[in-house]
Amino acid sequence: MQENLAGVRIVKAFVRAQHEIARFRHANDSLMNLNIEAVRVVAVTMPLNMLILNAGIVAALWIGGVQVTVGGMQVGQVVAFINYLMQALMSLVMVSMLTMRLARAEASAVRIAEVLESEPEVQNQAAAVTTFAPRGRVVFDNVSFRYNDQPLSEQARNNEVLKNVNVVAEPGQTIALLGATGAGKSSFVQLIPRFYDVSDGRPEANDDEVVAAAELAQAHNFISGFPEGYDSIVGQRGVNLSGGQKQRIAIARAILTQPEVLILDDSTSAVDVETKPRFRMR
Repeated sequence: MQENLAGVRIVKAFVRAQHEIARFRHANDSLMNLNIEAVRVVAVTMPLNMLILNAGIVAALWIGGVQVTVGGMQVGQVVAFINYLMQALMSLVMVSMLTMRLARAEASAVRIAEVLESEPEVQNQAAAVTTFAPRGRVVFDNVSFRYNDQPLSEQARNNEVLKNVNVVAEPGQTIALLGATGAGKSSFVQLIPRFYDVSDGRPEANDDEVVAAAELAQAHNFISGFPEGYDSIVGQRGVNLSGGQKQRIAIARAILTQPEVLILDDSTSAVDVETKPRFRMR
């Protein structure tokens, strides 16, 4: 359901509505069948437990009554035995219910354990610096990179995405990476943050700062054209915006943080030809 809601435009563009409906129906039918089987087990188990409980009480009353009549037991002993029997059988009923719940949670528990026990491939060195003030200077000193953590061999060297790269970007300097598709531009960029994405959202900025960032990103004009302006609701994942508008909003958010290092990976791929020159002028 989440995939279809997020990609509703793609589904409509490729006329795959009936196909997605069939997929959704199949998933729902499978879930319904599993739930029906689980409910059947519960429906059989609960009456069976109650039958055993009541049969035990009847047997205790029958046998105990006979023993009281012949003088082998006292009435208090029979009542105490029935109470003990009810406590034991009710405990068994609760254990059966707990067993069903544990069976349902087993699949989720296995996945949670996998996530908790996983270790990131990128680890900090023992002598790594923990506190520092970045100056906005990026240095690549004879850097090579290959995917899949291949062993250092001649074949692995031939498959390296980046090989002996030396680049220095001083504060305030702009570096552009040009090359064909698959040349390693994005791989170069992803090495700088060590494959980690940001974990915090936008800072508390005032309206003037937001407008200034939007103007730098060439987003102020189309934002002002909305009926609600900067208070407009863009929908989930920016569904109300075009590709170029979403890209300019992303650039404005990056500018708003005033970062020491700003990395742009093909940042104008969805921008029209009239807007691209404005970025160069800024």
